[in-house]
Amino acid sequence: MATYARKTRIRPTVLEQPSPELLPGVSLDELTTASKTTPKLVTERWWEKLAPSEQTILQVESEGLAMAMLVQGYSRLAIGAHLVKAQAILEPHHVFGKFLKLFRFTARTAYRYIQRYNNASSHLPETILRTAMVRGIDISGESAEQPLGRYTTAAKALPPPADPTDEQAGIWLDSVVKAAKERSDTPERTDLAVPIPQDPDTLLKECYRFCSLRYRKLPINSRIRKTWVHHLSGMLLTDLGVGHAQSVAPIAVPEEFRAMRGRPREGAQEAA
Repeated sequence: MATYARKTRIRPTVLEQPSPELLPGVSLDELTTASKTTPKLVTERWWEKLAPSEQTILQVESEGLAMAMLVQGYSRLAIGAHLVKAQAILEPHHVFGKFLKLFRFTARTAYRYIQRYNNASSHLPETILRTAMVRGIDISGESAEQPLGRYTTAAKALPPPADPTDEQAGIWLDSVVKAAKERSDTPERTDLAVPIPQDPDTLLKECYRFCSLRYRKLPINSRIRKTWVHHLSGMLLTDLGVGHAQSVAPIAVPEEFRAMRGRPREGAQEAA
């Protein structure tokens, strides 16, 4: 399973002032809307732990984070940028996890955004990062092998300018996006993606059938099977951000959830 360790060789986080420069092109109306959706940090018990300067910065970063999650076209890079600043302020006070819950982030999801931003910021100038955020170009990745996601190969072939102007940053991004689309190993997947059902019962049935089939392939050993089930359940709880033990009781499996054997009867496939 992939881990999301914090990177060490990254641009240092500057905390002397908030980062409104990460919100270029945002209108006053949009800022007002974001303010309404921002949790009221002053009501949190841990708020008084922060110095006044930290409170000022965190308030701006929180509104920026709400903006990045609200405004259509804003990229995951912007979310990561604000989370990086909030993390630097709050982790020393051991309240970063509480802050994430206000925005309904699990720790795993938040650190994935942070990892993506750290990877991008360690490979790209600030001007290109800002331009990518404005355009909603997700030029970022979670792994060291693909630090810029599907644009990594194109960016290696077309190295970014060291200190570009806004215009040069836009031209470079255009060339990288075009090169990535033309490469056979980075096809656009929007037309090839298989639609995922949204109905909860259908998703539950699919998950049950998949896990049930995999369980049957395990060795016929009660200890191995019990450990397997515990490990699977525990990893799912971790992935969902649940940090404490849960009590689960057996429930009856609906008949339509069970995978049918043999050739389905006429009309049965549609019913399933």
